[in-house]
Amino acid sequence: MPHTRTITAFLISGIVTAIFIAAITIGGELAPAFKDWLKLTFYHHWLGKGALSIILFIALGIALSFVSTDRDSALASSARALTWVSILSALVILGFFSAEAFHLF
Repeated sequence: MPHTRTITAFLISGIVTAIFIAAITIGGELAPAFKDWLKLTFYHHWLGKGALSIILFIALGIALSFVSTDRDSALASSARALTWVSILSALVILGFFSAEAFHLF
């Protein structure tokens, strides 16, 4: 398949970006100074998270496209991994905000 290397690279970049989004979402709630920095720099903390995530996704995807493999098996496993990491990241965020809402910490 043409461009398998690039697709695999951006799938891996998506995995890292999904983890990054979960981490900075929770980090912003636990570290008010970080959330304030996002607000000051990007007008709103969600805009900051979005901008940083887009930059990470594109930069990492381009960088990895030079070193990733072009095997079809890597493409398939990367796609499955992205699916599971995205689901788990969403569940982590949901779990964090649910725990916060019920004052579990």
